[in-house]
Amino acid sequence: TFTLYSFVYQPLKQMLGNPRLKIVFFALEMSSEVLMAKLLSLHILDTYGVKIEFKEILSLGTTLSDEKYALIQDSADWLAQVEQHLIIYDKPVNADGVNEFLTAFLNLYGEFIEINDTQVIYKSKLDNPYILVVVDHVRLLQGKAKEEIDKLCDYLVYLRNTASITAVLVQQINRDSQSMDRRKAGYHLIQQSDL
Repeated sequence: TFTLYSFVYQPLKQMLGNPRLKIVFFALEMSSEVLMAKLLSLHILDTYGVKIEFKEILSLGTTLSDEKYALIQDSADWLAQVEQHLIIYDKPVNADGVNEFLTAFLNLYGEFIEINDTQVIYKSKLDNPYILVVVDHVRLLQGKAKEEIDKLCDYLVYLRNTASITAVLVQQINRDSQSMDRRKAGYHLIQQSDL
């Protein structure tokens, strides 16, 4: 929720309609439908002051009231604008797959030019682009976790240096890491296995 609000919703709120903003969200934990419903929920709360849970929007267990349905209908244009800025990738993927997808995505808006054997630059078609790449959460990359995270970081640093992307990697901490049982056992500090 923090990631979605800070690195997707807020940039959209500030730059909606500005072609400079592109966001690629690797949703390794939830579907694109859930993420879009959560964004819509944030927009409706922010714009109309009405709280509609994403589960209501997706008709999971409850039926929307006519009033809430009307607010969702009124937000259709906003959603259409969001789709001009946001791509959600919600399939299982490893670091190589993320890199391939991002390289293909970046080639839509510019080109990589080899200057010499060791130097590549990225020339964007967009004027001063602001490209956010969010991976939520990195532990769910396919393959061996540490190796995939290390490889992904290498790819993203290269793309940051070459194409000026901004990468946001989300990693979660085991909720039981601060439990009373662990404190009593003397394991109150976060362990590597908790990440």
